[in-house]
Amino acid sequence: MKIIPALILVALLLIFRPVYSVVINIPGDYPTIQDGINSAGDNDTVLVQPGRYYENIHFIGINITLGSLFLTTGDISYVTTTIIDGDSEGPVIGIGAGEDSTTVISGFTIQNGYAENGGGINCRSNPRLEYLNIVDNFASNGGGGVDVFGATPKLSNCIILRNHAGNYGGGMSNDMASLSMNGCVVAYNSTDGYAGGISNYTYSDITMADCVVYGNIAESGGGVWNGGSYPTIVNSILWDNIPNQLSGSESTVTFCDIRGGWNGEGNIDCDPMYCNPAEGNFLLADISCCIGAGEGGTDIGALGVGCFAREYFPGDVNMYNGSWPPLAIGGDVTYLVNYFRGFSSSQPCYFDSLWCSADVNGDCQVIGSDVTRFVKFCRCEGNIIYCSEHPPMWPRSDDLPPEAPEGWPGCEE
Repeated sequence: MKIIPALILVALLLIFRPVYSVVINIPGDYPTIQDGINSAGDNDTVLVQPGRYYENIHFIGINITLGSLFLTTGDISYVTTTIIDGDSEGPVIGIGAGEDSTTVISGFTIQNGYAENGGGINCRSNPRLEYLNIVDNFASNGGGGVDVFGATPKLSNCIILRNHAGNYGGGMSNDMASLSMNGCVVAYNSTDGYAGGISNYTYSDITMADCVVYGNIAESGGGVWNGGSYPTIVNSILWDNIPNQLSGSESTVTFCDIRGGWNGEGNIDCDPMYCNPAEGNFLLADISCCIGAGEGGTDIGALGVGCFAREYFPGDVNMYNGSWPPLAIGGDVTYLVNYFRGFSSSQPCYFDSLWCSADVNGDCQVIGSDVTRFVKFCRCEGNIIYCSEHPPMWPRSDDLPPEAPEGWPGCEE
């Protein structure tokens, strides 16, 4: 009569037995990442030390976590110092053996892959891709950085940068996919065909939130191109893509900043004022129109605020002359005249070789007419204006002149 309770106890132990996972260290336990993956079981972690690993990795159908030390420390520097380099021998990472959302790849730079599709990541399963820099990869067909086919991955906090594809999706290609992207940057990718940034092809269900799509180039469809799919885009910035920002089939777009404008609730069209996009810095200046303009009062874009507005104050030619706040007064006229006579050096505020603080008539050059305008200003005949190509903004907090009070926005040469 005590057999049934005993069987019940055994069954409960089997049901609630602890799941043990193993941490496999690379290169401590195995010399290569692939060896670590091959030896792992479900729920194990393959933890990779900083370094450059020349490998073309293939997942084998088990659900594991593959991560750099970012995984255990939260230190973002490990993303750039732990590099998986495909050495142009195939996709850097191939994942397509039935892995589900418990598979995680986190904290790497993935570079120099070369494949027909998906030079950086060729994805046919449903992993979570987190905190990855996917850079300088190539696909002869589609998806230079990432190619997703028939899968449902989730991408968060990924940077897809300077990848190229021959036909479509220089940065990323999605076909028959159902995926989400959150907090991702897709920039400076290119293709000879459709979609320099992201190509969304047939029957794809795409959701993009808090993303940046910037400076991508294509023959057709510069930023995001939709061919039969209907993506949802929210709280994102699409800017300076060539030939256009968004094209193809209808998209649901809300609370986005899109160059040239787009119909939809909360959408805006104004320069996002990135801190330094040429160097890949897509943080916003603190006077960006994207701050607080997102859904629910959030910021539009991926990364938040990272630099002060540059108040170089057009007309303050002698750079404050030791006074605060900056002023445009008669002494600045004298300083500018002496500059043209070669009597004085200067400490101006430059953008692309333009002496911005001395361009008092806003024509984006500094010549004698600025002196004339300045004299009229001192006689209360008109205003000083700035060059529209270089509005007052940009320096980082550590770029302020030494005489500036703490927190004062300013500029220096």
